[in-house]
Amino acid sequence: MFELNLDRLPSGRSELPIGGSLRLGGGSPGQEGLGDAVLRGALQIEAMDQKILVHGEFAVGRTMECHRCSEPSAREYTAQLEVLILCNPLRGRDRDPAAGGEDSWVIHQQRGIVDLREALREAVFLDEPLHVECGRESCLPHEPADAGGEDEDAIDPRWAALNELRERGKSND
Repeated sequence: MFELNLDRLPSGRSELPIGGSLRLGGGSPGQEGLGDAVLRGALQIEAMDQKILVHGEFAVGRTMECHRCSEPSAREYTAQLEVLILCNPLRGRDRDPAAGGEDSWVIHQQRGIVDLREALREAVFLDEPLHVECGRESCLPHEPADAGGEDEDAIDPRWAALNELRERGKSND
């Protein structure tokens, strides 16, 4: 469930359990291949006068592409969400980052059901791992084989002149 019913919302603090599959493409053109994410957790709700704050951390499970081999890899990570709902009958619904901070969604709605799917989608993308490796043997970094017994302390010839200046400086001290 990814919806909040404002007509049934108790005053004060409460919890909104979230769970299930969320389509990541959202029906937008060019995003059909993004697949689904499975979300689990509960968001905190703080209902105050004309404002409702929905926030918290939730688990995300989804298949992502390995950066090394481009094969699908199952990943699980946590994402954070913060949504401010302003109960203002004069305004429509929009995303206004300036009103609630750069990382917050602001929704203007007085009554009815608030659909949190778009805000959850954004949180899933914003908190996804930057680098994904599948862990298969072929994708693990390997140390190069011993290259004929070269001395690990040997100095790269391109840095030899700099090393010579450093050594001269030590002998002058």
